[in-house]
Amino acid sequence: MDKDERVLVNLSLLRSTLCSRLHVDHTSARCMVTYFGAGTEVLDERTSGIIAKANASGGNVVSDALKSLAERFAPPRAVRECAVCLLKGERWTYVDGSTSKGQAIVHRSPAIDADNGEWRLTLKLDVESFGCACGHAHDDLI
Repeated sequence: MDKDERVLVNLSLLRSTLCSRLHVDHTSARCMVTYFGAGTEVLDERTSGIIAKANASGGNVVSDALKSLAERFAPPRAVRECAVCLLKGERWTYVDGSTSKGQAIVHRSPAIDADNGEWRLTLKLDVESFGCACGHAHDDLI
């Protein structure tokens, strides 16, 4: 890793819902694994792209309206327990120097009912620069 590359590692036992609203991450990439409990909920790529573009344009009102429609007509899918979920964030940088602003993946945390004993064990890795020595561009990360 270069000195400019950073990875934040967070192992959490969650007894409450962290981010119940659909949102994008302001990082290069995020890797999520839920070892126990309900998995992260992710919108499909097409719906995610429409909302991320509206959000990047500063249109929070439009973005919120689109999220509301997505809830009804294209609801997010839950990632399976123990499955690795790779999420491109707003700060992903492509080989040509352009960024993924307006192309990040829209997702949220699932609802947790702590009163009924629900909880999640998650591992989250936030990457500020996705450095890799394999020689591939990795510009297709979604």
